[in-house]
Amino acid sequence: MSETFPTHLGRLQQVRHIGAGAFASVWLYYDPDLDSHVAVKALSPGWVSNPEIHKRFLQEARLLRSVDSPHVVRVYDIGQTSTGIPFFVMSYADGGSVADMLKGSPGGLDVHEVADIVGQAADGLMALKARGVIHRDIKPANLLLTSETSGGTAGARRVMIADLGVARSLDSLNEVTRDIGTPSYMAPEQLDPDLPIDHRADVRALGAVAWALLAGRSPAPALGLTSRVPEAGSVRPLPASISQAISRALEPRAEDRWPDARSFADGLRGAVQGTRTPQAHAAPQPPPPTSPWQTSAAPPSGPPSGPPSGPPTGSPFEQPTTVPTAIGTQQPAKKRRTGLLVGGVIAAVVVIGLIGGLVYVLGNGGSDIPEAGECRDLDFDAGNTFVDETAPVACSEPHTLYTFHVATDVKKYNDNEAAGAACYSRIETGLGLRPEMMARTAYLVNWYWPKESTWNDGDRYVRCDIVVTVLKAPLIDLPEDPVPAPGDLRACVDSTVDRIVRCGTTHDYVVFDTFEMTGDSYPDQSETNVQGLGACPAEATMFKPPFESAWNSGSRIGLCAKYDVGS
Repeated sequence: MSETFPTHLGRLQQVRHIGAGAFASVWLYYDPDLDSHVAVKALSPGWVSNPEIHKRFLQEARLLRSVDSPHVVRVYDIGQTSTGIPFFVMSYADGGSVADMLKGSPGGLDVHEVADIVGQAADGLMALKARGVIHRDIKPANLLLTSETSGGTAGARRVMIADLGVARSLDSLNEVTRDIGTPSYMAPEQLDPDLPIDHRADVRALGAVAWALLAGRSPAPALGLTSRVPEAGSVRPLPASISQAISRALEPRAEDRWPDARSFADGLRGAVQGTRTPQAHAAPQPPPPTSPWQTSAAPPSGPPSGPPSGPPTGSPFEQPTTVPTAIGTQQPAKKRRTGLLVGGVIAAVVVIGLIGGLVYVLGNGGSDIPEAGECRDLDFDAGNTFVDETAPVACSEPHTLYTFHVATDVKKYNDNEAAGAACYSRIETGLGLRPEMMARTAYLVNWYWPKESTWNDGDRYVRCDIVVTVLKAPLIDLPEDPVPAPGDLRACVDSTVDRIVRCGTTHDYVVFDTFEMTGDSYPDQSETNVQGLGACPAEATMFKPPFESAWNSGSRIGLCAKYDVGS
């Protein structure tokens, strides 16, 4: 990263790049005089000339500097590079973040550990409250962990609140946009200008953090005064007192919550006291299946050793979009089909996806490589193995998969990044719709590898299919053509199950517009809120960025959604 930021800042020596968002990047530096590491946060070059973002960045440094608490990241210095990029030097968290802990504990953390994290975060929030500051974006990723190195607590883990980029003092809230934050952790008053906002918005966010740490996943957004997050005890066996303490913090109305973060932390600690360290509770709910191209944020150092063993996991609020290509369509052949059929579905959860409709002549001309235009009828389990060599069926018969492209130029087996790019690049060509229009439909793009032995024998391809899929139920029969039917395949959101759904199923939000995101690095959720709620029409109360893998392939299309009063 030295090509984009100085290797030396005074006596500080650059060690490595830590991470980046849409607005800023963070580097690890070493101070040889003090024999210690520090973190340097720098505004991204593309935002230096934006006065509002520049002002917010400097305000974050000043707020952090003004708060004296071991549970708030400390700022030691501020400066500007020779090229005019502002930066500040701050505490380095050698233990990662609470979000990292959450990723490593899909079944949730021990209640005593959760109470300890909440208690330390509350100490930091009380220090902010004493300065008249509302954080507005408390979430696991903004709670950093560092190791104590001296005193009686040496070796203990200390929680520090970070990222005050959207924090505001109480006397300035009327001058700035309120609706900034992360949906799963936001309070209703952050979106409703008619509701007063104060430090109890941070109590609500801390309650959501406690819920997430116990459940092993973020709660569904509950951004209305009639919306509620399910009790923590409904997703994991817990004493009623613990569940009730967290539910009070999550109350939709600020006046019904704990009066401040300290009282919530004390209430939770009191509920936990005397609770035996529980044995492993029932097997955690597996994350719902998502698109097969959603992989980890960091690119792998080499190709995977084999095909995926099952559906990957990821945020339910990251939605796939496409990379635009030249339009050159052919009219699909008409196929008589019935409507969508959904069997055995308790909650028909559909991931937004895209559709391709380029039809070629069926038959493979003697080759074992499939061709575009073929249809297959796979059930949910088979459809999510992502390795498939089943024979096609007649597209006039029931089918759940439609092949819109077969890529033969992918060089490495199970290189999902290359496969995703190959499939994305042919979608618009096959259908002739702009990506922002296709992104509003309830289609999913899957791709399928042949068996590794087949690949090694010389039949090297990736089959790009479209599908409508539901959670733990058979795949839905594709409609005729398959061309999106606006009446039954529009995209909606059911926030109670954290998923995108067809508008014909239970939902409370409807996707109605798209926006073009900016930046070179995949933004974290707080930064996409800045972009999305600022770029969506005024009536938008929810938005989704693209999958990270789609972002890396060039897509910048986010989705705008609004509450559906008729749902």
